[in-house]
Amino acid sequence: MYNLSEKAIAEKYEDLLFTKVMALYAAEESEKILSEIKNEEPADPKNIEKIYSKTERRENLSVFWKVSKKLITFAAMIVFVAVVSLSSVVVASAEAREAVAEAIYHLVLRKTDRYTEVSIGNSTGFIDPEIYTWDDAYAPTYMPEGFELSNFSCTSSQQTVDYVFGEDFINFIQARNSTGQIDTENADITKEIQIGETKGFLVVKDDWSCVTCSIEDILIQVSGTAPTEEIIKIAESLKPIGYFKTEEPEGEYTFIDPEIYTWENAYGMTYVPETYYLKEYIDIETERIITYSDKNNEIIFSQATDATVEKIDTENADITKEIQIGESVGLFVVKNNVTIIAWSNEDFLFEVIGTAPTEEIIKVAEGIKPIGKTATEEPAEESEFIDEDVFYWNGAYAPTYIPEDFEITSKDYLNDTCAITYSKGGESFVIYQITGSATISVDTENADISKEIKINNSSGLYVVKDNNCSISWNEGKTLLWLTGEVDEKELLKVAEGMKFTGENKVPKEYPFFDPENYDWEGAFAPTFVPEGFVFSDMQKGENVKLATYTFENSYFYFTQTKNLSYARIDTEDAEIDTKGFIGNSEALFVHEKGFSSVVWSVGDTYFSVEGMISLYDAVKIAQHIRPIN
Repeated sequence: MYNLSEKAIAEKYEDLLFTKVMALYAAEESEKILSEIKNEEPADPKNIEKIYSKTERRENLSVFWKVSKKLITFAAMIVFVAVVSLSSVVVASAEAREAVAEAIYHLVLRKTDRYTEVSIGNSTGFIDPEIYTWDDAYAPTYMPEGFELSNFSCTSSQQTVDYVFGEDFINFIQARNSTGQIDTENADITKEIQIGETKGFLVVKDDWSCVTCSIEDILIQVSGTAPTEEIIKIAESLKPIGYFKTEEPEGEYTFIDPEIYTWENAYGMTYVPETYYLKEYIDIETERIITYSDKNNEIIFSQATDATVEKIDTENADITKEIQIGESVGLFVVKNNVTIIAWSNEDFLFEVIGTAPTEEIIKVAEGIKPIGKTATEEPAEESEFIDEDVFYWNGAYAPTYIPEDFEITSKDYLNDTCAITYSKGGESFVIYQITGSATISVDTENADISKEIKINNSSGLYVVKDNNCSISWNEGKTLLWLTGEVDEKELLKVAEGMKFTGENKVPKEYPFFDPENYDWEGAFAPTFVPEGFVFSDMQKGENVKLATYTFENSYFYFTQTKNLSYARIDTEDAEIDTKGFIGNSEALFVHEKGFSSVVWSVGDTYFSVEGMISLYDAVKIAQHIRPIN
C-alpha cells in the first residue's frame, strides 16, 4: 500500500532531491577530500610505546585474560541448551567501529572537526564485518536504520551480537551443535517460513519477534522488538562472510626471514605486508621480539614462554574483544591507531602489535606458524669463512673468498652500516652491509656494463664504469654492496662467496687475557683485546674494579661496578650516540673525537669499555667479556 497524499508525495520528493544534491556534492568534493587525507600525518609508531610496555611483562597471568570479561544473561524468552557462562563482551560506538571498518566499506564518510574523511575499499555489504571473524561466520547485510552495535560476545561454541535503537533491540545468535528452546506459550504467531534455501520458524509474541533456522550444524536465531518484517528481513540477509579468513598455504609454508628463527620450537611469520623490511631482532632467554617497518608504521611479533605475562592497556580502547587465531582464542584490541592481538598456544604466549592497518595485523597473526628445524635449508658443507672475527655480529654475512694478498686496511662500524675495506697495492674494494631503511644509489649513466645478475638465490645489480665495479643485492632484509677498483671477475667471486654466519656461538672454554689479575669473586674478564694491546694496571675498590690496557698512544679501560645507582655519560656533541645490545643486555654506544664508550649491565653489575679506540673495537671487546669464576 502506498500513501498518495500530497504531504507524503512532497516529503518523498524532498528526500530524493536531498539524495541527488548529496551525490553531486560527494562527486565534486572527492578529489579535495582525498588530497587532504593524503597529506595527513601517518599513525605514529610511538603510540606502541604508550600502550605496550615491556617493563610490565611480569604481571600476573590473570590480568591478560580478565580484560573485558563479564557474565551474560539472556532474555527469559530464549534459553539455549548450550549455556554460555563466560564470554568476552565489547561495547562499540559508531566512532569505535569506524577505526576498523574504514578500509572495508566501499565508501565511508566520517565527519570530523576539520574534514569529512573518505576512504575507498572493497564493497562487502556486510554490517560491522570486523566482528564476524570466527570460522563459518554468518553476518547480516541488512540492518534497520538507526540500530547500532551494542554488545558482542564470542566463545568456541556460540556467538552473540546485540543492536539497539532507543528502547528497541535486535539480538543475533549463531551456535554450533546446539538446540534452541523458544517461549511459544500464548504466542500470537507460530509458523514455518522460508529463509533463503532453508526452512525457518517464526514466533511473534506481543512486541517481540523471533526467527530461528539452521544451516547444516549451525543454529541461527534473530529476535527483537523491531517490527516483525524487519526481523525476517535481517534473517534473509544473513550470508557467509569469511572476510578475515586467511587461506592455509598448501604444503610447506614460505617463512619470512627464516634464518632468524634458530631456537627450538620457534614460530615464524609466513606473511608481512609488502614494503615492510626487517628492522630489529631481539633474542633473550625467555622472549624473541621481531620488528618490521615501512618507515611510517611498525609491526612487532613476539614469542615468549608461558612464564612471561602480558599486561595490555585496554582502558578507553576503541575495540576490545576475543579473536580466533588458528586453534586458539586470543585478545584483540584497537586503541589510538595501534592494533594488538595476543594469544597462547601450548607453552608459548604470542603477540602481534603495530600501527599498520588492522586487517594487515590480523593477517600477520594468522600467518604465524611453527617453523621447525627444516625451514632453512642446511648448507651441504660447512663454509670456511675469511676474517670471521671481523664479521662477528649476529646476522652478519662474511666472505668465504678474498683475492690473494688482499688484506683488511680499514673497519668502520656505524649504527646500521658496516664497511670493511680490503686493499693490495693500488687496488681496493669495500664490503658494505646495511640493515634498516638505508638505500644506495649506483651511478649507471654511461656505464660499460649495467645488468641484473643472480647472486646465490637473489637478484642483484652488476655495474662496471670506468675502473670501478659495483655489485649490490639483498639477503633477506640485509643490503650487501661490494664496490671498488678491482678486477670485476674477482669481485664477483667475492660476492658469490658471501655467506650467512648465523649466531655467534661462544666456546665453553674462554681464552681469557691476564686471568691472574681478575682474582675476586664474581669477576668478569675480556676474552678479546685488539692486537697489540697489553695489560697495564688494575685498580680495585670495594665496589669498583678498573683494568687498563695500552698500546703505543692508545688505551682503554674496562670497568666493573657493583650496585651502581646511575651512570653519567657525556653524549653532547657525540658523533655516534646509539643504543644496541651486548648479549641480552641493552647497551649505549658513544663515540666522540676518537674516544669510544660502551656501557651496559648484567644483574647488579655495571660494565663499561672506554678509551681512545675505535667504536668497532670497543663493541667487540664488550661482546667478549665473560665471567671468569
